[in-house]
Parts: sequence; C-alpha cells; structure tokens
Amino acid sequence: MAELMHNMLRPIRALALLGMVFALALPALADTQGNASITYEDVLARPDDLALTYAYARQEADRGRLEQSAGALERLLLLEPNWDTARLFYAIVLYRLDDLKGAERELLILKDRPLSAADASEVARYLALAQSGQKTTRFTGALSFGAAVDTNPAFASSADNGFTAGTLVPLTARERVDGAFVAAATMRVEHTLPTGQGDFVFAEVDGWLNEQFHVDQASFLTGRAEAGATLVFRDLAVTPAARFGAYVLDDDLFYDEYGGTLKASYVVNPRLSVFAKGAALWQDYHRTSLSSVGSARDGWEIRAGGGLLVRPSQRLNSSLAAYFLNKNAASASFSYRGLELHGRQVVLLGSGQYVLAEGQYWRVDYERPDPAVLPGVTRKDDRFRARLAYGLPLETAFGAVGVELPQPIGEMNFQLGGEYYRQNSNIANYDGDNWSGDVLVTKRFAF
Repeated sequence: MAELMHNMLRPIRALALLGMVFALALPALADTQGNASITYEDVLARPDDLALTYAYARQEADRGRLEQSAGALERLLLLEPNWDTARLFYAIVLYRLDDLKGAERELLILKDRPLSAADASEVARYLALAQSGQKTTRFTGALSFGAAVDTNPAFASSADNGFTAGTLVPLTARERVDGAFVAAATMRVEHTLPTGQGDFVFAEVDGWLNEQFHVDQASFLTGRAEAGATLVFRDLAVTPAARFGAYVLDDDLFYDEYGGTLKASYVVNPRLSVFAKGAALWQDYHRTSLSSVGSARDGWEIRAGGGLLVRPSQRLNSSLAAYFLNKNAASASFSYRGLELHGRQVVLLGSGQYVLAEGQYWRVDYERPDPAVLPGVTRKDDRFRARLAYGLPLETAFGAVGVELPQPIGEMNFQLGGEYYRQNSNIANYDGDNWSGDVLVTKRFAF
C-alpha cells in the first residue's frame, strides 16, 4: 500500500514543483492584463497626443508586435526628435527586430546626448551589441566567480543503515555543512556564412569549478567543448554539433564523453517558439580514489525531447521541456531509462533586475540490480530540484545609494541564489537531500 501511494504521489509532486516555477509570474501577468488596451484607432484619433503614441508603442512591444511598435516610435520621433527616452526604446526595438544597422544609427545619435547614468549605460551596451552583431566573426563570453554553501555537498545518505552486497550495515558517511569557491567561464565564436540566410558556424567552450573548503570529495571541475553550425530556413533553425566533455572529481578524471547533438527550433509567433533536442554521447568512466566501478559504467547515453519557449510579455520568459533518457552501460546494473521534466521562468523587474525560478524532476529506472549493493532489488530514483535566484547589475545596486561606478564595473552582474535538491530511492543508500545558497558576480563581454 505504501508503494502504491508513493507511485500515485510521484507525478503530483513533479507537477507541484514545476508549478512553483510559474508562481512568480502571476503578479506581472496580472499587471499586463489589467491595463486598458490602446488601439491603433485611438492613436489615429489623437495624433498630437505623443504620450499616448509612446504608451501604444510600449504596449505593442510588450505583446511581441515589434513592427507595430517600431512604426509608432518612428512617427513619434519625427514629431519629437529630442525625446531621448523614446529614441532609446526605438533602438532597442530595432535591435530585437534584428535591424542592427538601424539600431546602431539611433544609438549613435544618443551617444553624446546628456543622458542619465542608467540610459547612458544602456546606450553603450546596446551599441556594443549592435556593432558586434554586424561583424562576420563575433566573439562573446563571460567570466563568473563567487561562493556557495551546502548542507550536504557530498550527498551523504539521510538513512542510518544501508546495504553492502545485500547485507544491512551502518552508513558511516554523515551530512557536513561546507562552503566552496565557485567559478565559471564560457567563450563562443561565431562566423556568418555567405548564404544571406543568417547561417553561421560556431565553436564554444565552457567550464565550471567548485572547490570545497573541507569536503574534498565534493570538489569538481567540469568542461565542455562544442562545435557546429546553425542553418536557418525562414522561421526554422537547425543546429547539428559535435561535443566533448569531461568531469573531474576530487582531482581525478571521473569520466569523459563525446558524440553529437541536434537541435531544431521553430518560431510560431513573436510570443511562442517550439524546439526539439537530441544528443548521443559515449561516456567513458575511469577508476578513481572515490569510485572503483570504472568501465562498468561505459556506454552510450541518449537524450531526446523538446518543449516550448513562451514570452507572454516583455517582462516574462518561460520555458517547459520534457526529455527521455536512455543509458546502455557495459554492466546492466548501470543501464537506465528515465524521464526529465524542466520548467524555467524569468521575470524582468526593470533596471537590469530579474528573478529566475527553475524546477526539475527526474524519474530514473535502472535495468538490473547492482550485486555490490543489494542483489534482487533494481534501483529506482525520483529526483527533485528547485532553484530561485535574484540578480541585478552592480550599477543598479550602487546607484540606489547614490554611488556611480565606472562602466566596466557597473555592468557586471550580481546574483544571489538558493537551491534544494532531493533524491528519493527504493534503496536507502541513495536517499538524501541538500540545501545550498550561492552568490555570483559575472562579467560578460563581446567583440
């Protein structure tokens, strides 16, 4: 009966976790829905009411109708060419329409105007993006550093007793709170192909370092390199790529992987896109000081699925996705099939501020029992992850107390986040959870 109740509650828990992702969006959604709509006929009836025209342009951009917004702003600036706020918004709309030359033209007009510090920073940022986007070859990247604290970084089991070769034994590992230094880096280069369709080739590398202060077995370094091409067929973009990755655990190479990925995305309308993703990666595991399993885990991992991206308003970005997982390992004890559900919500609060909420659920069913743990019982896991983060540019944070920072420092992003991870397994060895908090400072660049 307990197992039946557990199975019945599993999808409810998963849906509840994903539902919390979108709870933050409700106030902003209510705000966008509560205001009276301005029609084009209203604007035509009051052509001299520039404030109404500007409000209409903001409304149309918020609804994803960028062409209508750009048209209204163009007419407004003919009548009021010195309205710098409207010109800046016009430049941003042109940038979102991928009219980079037009955006650059408007931003260059604003560059030497007497703007507020916040507007001047926006002009500089979008001007760099517009000019970089027009280059045949583009480089972008980011560097991040910060700190994290975890209640159970080594993910020790929450159970007092577990199994070894079928024998019930005390589990000696215990939860230990520990801090860590964290850092991340990413670098991407794109080169536009001379097809006139927006096609490009790319190469990207990124890495993440987590160096624990005391719990060494939880220190890790990951790296990934990917190269491929994006081919554009009007509203459809297809991206095949080759990937290599490696995972170092406590200074030992735990595994590396290589293979191919394929992504296709289709823009249904300015508010909705759908996508499909697939990856086939060969994973090569190694014996380490923390794990003697080694090559028994070797094999292909297949991941395939898709989802949708929704932008109901200018301030909201949402995504929902589902993926099927399949691992065919050398030893069937490490082969599995699984399902992953992922939801993500970003709420933009203005002045570069944002709130990010994420929820994930995994169901993983292994193929056969592991005789080294519990012969006769096949492992089944339910995994849950929830994350909430708030971020803002340093110039916004310091500007609130009247301090003006140099642009290179002010445009850096500060983020404060918290996360909870839970794993429920039918084998006590693998039950556990972890609470974590982190602070991260990120510097992005493009040239």
